[in-house]
Amino acid sequence: MTTDDSIGRGPELAALARAVTATADGAGGCVVLSGPPGIGKSHLARAAVRVAREAGLTVAYRAAMEVDRNAPLMTLATTLRESGEPALDWLRTESPAQSTPERLGRVLERLAADRPMLVIVDDAHWMDEFTVLAVRTLVPRLAFSPVRWLFVRRPGTGGAAGSALDDLVMLGATEIVVGPLPDADVELLCEQRVGFPVDATVLAQADRCGGNPLWITQLLAGMRAEGQLAIAGGRATLVGGDVPTSFIGAAEQRLGGMPPEARLLLRAGAVFARPFRLGEAAALLAQPEESLWAYADRDVTDGMLVPRGDGYAFEHDMLREVVYNTIPGPLRDGLHRKAAAVISAVGGPPAEVAEHLMKAGPAAAAEQSELLRSAAAGIAALAPGAAANLYLHAAAGFGAHDPRRAAFTAEAVPLLASAGRLDEARMQGEAAFRSGLDATTAARLCLGLAEACKHAGRNRESVEYTSRGLRRGGVAAEVRARLCAVRAHAQFYAGDLTDADLSGAEAHSIGADPGAAVFGLTARSLVAAAQGRFADALEHARTAAELAEDAGGEAVHRHPQIWLGSALTMVDRLDEAHRVLRAGRQESIELGTAWSGPLWHYYEAGLQAGRGDLREAADVAAAGVDLAEQQAVWQLTVPLLGTLIRLSLLRGDLSAARAHAEKMRERTRTGITAAPEDVLWPEALLAYAEDGAEPAVSHLRPLYETIAQRPVLIGQDPGAAATLVRIAAGAGRTDLAEAVVGAARALAAGNPGLHSLAGAAAHAEGLLRDDVSLLREAVRRFRQGPRRLALAAALDDLAALEKQRGAAAAARTAAAEASELRAACGAAKVPRPRRAGRRAGGGTLTETELRVAAQVAQGRGNREIADEMFLSPHTVDSHMRHIYAKLNINKRSALATWYTNQHSIT
Repeated sequence: MTTDDSIGRGPELAALARAVTATADGAGGCVVLSGPPGIGKSHLARAAVRVAREAGLTVAYRAAMEVDRNAPLMTLATTLRESGEPALDWLRTESPAQSTPERLGRVLERLAADRPMLVIVDDAHWMDEFTVLAVRTLVPRLAFSPVRWLFVRRPGTGGAAGSALDDLVMLGATEIVVGPLPDADVELLCEQRVGFPVDATVLAQADRCGGNPLWITQLLAGMRAEGQLAIAGGRATLVGGDVPTSFIGAAEQRLGGMPPEARLLLRAGAVFARPFRLGEAAALLAQPEESLWAYADRDVTDGMLVPRGDGYAFEHDMLREVVYNTIPGPLRDGLHRKAAAVISAVGGPPAEVAEHLMKAGPAAAAEQSELLRSAAAGIAALAPGAAANLYLHAAAGFGAHDPRRAAFTAEAVPLLASAGRLDEARMQGEAAFRSGLDATTAARLCLGLAEACKHAGRNRESVEYTSRGLRRGGVAAEVRARLCAVRAHAQFYAGDLTDADLSGAEAHSIGADPGAAVFGLTARSLVAAAQGRFADALEHARTAAELAEDAGGEAVHRHPQIWLGSALTMVDRLDEAHRVLRAGRQESIELGTAWSGPLWHYYEAGLQAGRGDLREAADVAAAGVDLAEQQAVWQLTVPLLGTLIRLSLLRGDLSAARAHAEKMRERTRTGITAAPEDVLWPEALLAYAEDGAEPAVSHLRPLYETIAQRPVLIGQDPGAAATLVRIAAGAGRTDLAEAVVGAARALAAGNPGLHSLAGAAAHAEGLLRDDVSLLREAVRRFRQGPRRLALAAALDDLAALEKQRGAAAAARTAAAEASELRAACGAAKVPRPRRAGRRAGGGTLTETELRVAAQVAQGRGNREIADEMFLSPHTVDSHMRHIYAKLNINKRSALATWYTNQHSIT
């Protein structure tokens, strides 16, 4: 016979069963189960648990609670501990750190390799912020390990958890929307609950519950409790009086029939928003614990309380909400004040104490402001939004002109900004400024707002806030240094190179904060590179790296190796740059500095493109975009998408270039600014490919006008000089072409010994003047450097000019060599045979993908593959996605079999 839990839920149960079975067979993935309260989501989740255990999966299942939101990693840590896996015992005792998601990824990947896993977070809309960050990281990372995530949520709840789950769905997670029961299933549920078929009078009332199984069940319970159901002719019918039409009405009626002591117990328990112990409720009611024993009985509470562990929980969280909402306001405030004292007295979590104080009204907040500050400071690094709420609640407890109000608000503002609540941060910050802060507090407030604006890509606003902070007298030296360093980077991305260099130099010279000095030096490195002073760029970056190594601490967290690797790339020391970037990336993983991840990908992609490894560069850049979006670091998506546009065009994929361009435009339309080389250059190349030279020149006008002062594009891509000349000449703008030739010549002269720059200058001028000797000089110079695609482009132009001069043999030789170079790089211009690879399922594996497949065949997990091949885990994940799509498979075991078969054939 059909059970109540499964009535009308056949398709949902089947979809969950398929997902679990796929994981048992080795496939990972994510399912988001959405629906309103009472619709039956938890029943479906428990059904998935049964299927998973029957299939031999390890299961971790827990329902999140509202109180989770103020304790970093509370939701995920307690859920994973439910698996009973000893390898996760450290989650009980260790405080979470930025590196925790990376560590969890390694542990879960290893566990799943032995036994597939199902991880279920019920009521996932209550997830804490750090769990949200971990989920954003772990779900895509483990997509190709046999780990199935199931998140159960109420739709429309918003917040960090809601946004993260929406993003997972957008990125490919399966969403199962649990809707109202159809009429036929409503009738079947009524029959099951009542024990008899029901007539139209009962169904008419049940229909008013909107197909919600829980509300229908509570409605029928209310009918029976009031004696409003009668059996006539073997069918249940409704007799007399109004009946409750919602769960709230039914619950309130059940409360009314209980002894006063039982109602008090339920109200005290409802205050905790989690399973509670009788001793806690007794303390709130100032009664001995034993006096409540009789009233915790299910018969007394009409089944509203059920045993849970060493305490009690409400039958359903909606019941708790109803009971909670029956408590009069003043009594509710008092109960929360007492709950805070009870939990604090036994050494309970400070975050939970703070949560009760937040609900206890402003008077309690003022009395316990230092406790709120301590709780906020403890979670700020991992849950900035929750910490900001604590600071703001403490501030609200003081009068409008109390200096403590402004001080607490000032501490909240940078945390609001870090949590992405930038408009709220600005509003609160301006209010705090008007309250009269001391100079250093006001400057710290400006610093928090400036850093938030910079990370959001609003560089002009960042400059304004740093300048505002620096204008105040009496600011502590270390705060001044940090303001200068942030201003230097914001000024650079706003295009103010001279001011950026001055600000970076000041941050370094103040000397009060090594981290600020390092950050200021890296800004100076960026400026020097933009101006074509590559030796200075390398010097500043190397000094920053050495200073960070000597100082340690916060200075190391600035990761100057990012900019050192970039400077080394521009002086053609690509192998050294690769070693620096690889070592720095590993250090960032160990330190848990997640913010730096997209930047590593950006500069690594640039290095691989410089080498001519276009497939690897595209994979790295795509993984960087994924990572930036997971972390909501929207500014960094712009340069990465610009990189993908250029790489797609080089590989002959115009449709992909268009898609990346549209996504980049969406970001820049929000106000994000980026270097012109990252935005204007790829847009112009796309316009040139689609519509010719004139539209491209329109995009490039700012670059042409500043190329002499800002020739960094030629340093990043020496082949760009000739392309700029080609576009300008094609539009009849020889003046712009001459400007490029002059800038390229000056850049080469200012950086003697760099063959790529000398080649770029000779190529650009030879193309403009139709000078075969200059083109031959360009080829000779490029041969001495590592830039294979720049050499191929010079050979193409040399071949065309040799053919025009009648030197057919020389033209064929140059063209053949250019074609071979493009083929080796994965670049598209003329038809050519594929490089080594195996065709299957409509795709061809690249050499890197073949190496990844070989590692999978040897039984290695993604993390082990990353270590073995000196790649980031995200890059390996990207390779796995491409391999699965090309071979039309979705399991590691299938990939291992495919590789073994191919290897045996050859």
